[in-house]
Amino acid sequence: MPSGFEVMLSETVGQQYGGLLVAASANAESSAKLERARLLMTQIAADGSEESDHLTSPTSPLRYRSEGSTYIYYFRIVVQPFKRVYVALLCEMNVQQAGTLLLNLIETGEAAVLASLGIPVVPLAASAAARYQ
Repeated sequence: MPSGFEVMLSETVGQQYGGLLVAASANAESSAKLERARLLMTQIAADGSEESDHLTSPTSPLRYRSEGSTYIYYFRIVVQPFKRVYVALLCEMNVQQAGTLLLNLIETGEAAVLASLGIPVVPLAASAAARYQ
């Protein structure tokens, strides 16, 4: 069984990453962004890397990491034998308030905004139709 986490990209992040791959050969700024994104994705894929995750809030499953001005926001999904990291957002910024803004979108279920970012709406509450006895 392979070790580490499989990194999955949302559609939006996949498009961004593909754009960085193309642009990296054309200019140094895009090349630097690509290297930071690769470094972050390599870090979150490593076994034991969960300990270095930053939570957007104590009650949210959304995590983030940054390298310079590059930020990635992601969810960890562990259902043995699978260990996956779902990267929901890749962005360049100089403020950490973006995590709070993203969390607010998720908590309020702003489906249209989340869909435009390529982020699935995460159910934060569950209701049961029956009880297991």
